[in-house]
Amino acid sequence: TRTGIDDGHDQDETLQVWERSSKGKFVNGKFVNVDTMHMEGIFRAKELGLAESGLADVVFSPSPPVASILFDLEHQARFFALFL
Repeated sequence: TRTGIDDGHDQDETLQVWERSSKGKFVNGKFVNVDTMHMEGIFRAKELGLAESGLADVVFSPSPPVASILFDLEHQARFFALFL
């Protein structure tokens, strides 16, 4: 998500996990430094080898067909959807 590239992490040249504490913000936890909510971020995640890295347990994307390029037969994904 966008949170993954906060604080300049969109400029990182390698995949990294970073942790955010809830210092006044509503989001806390561990994040990989990619933004899979946008096509450019998905392409960057593919280039950096997100699926192969094993760093992410969950990948969020509003575009599953585009996000599917992250995965291959050796690094598969499971799809789930939430409809409101």
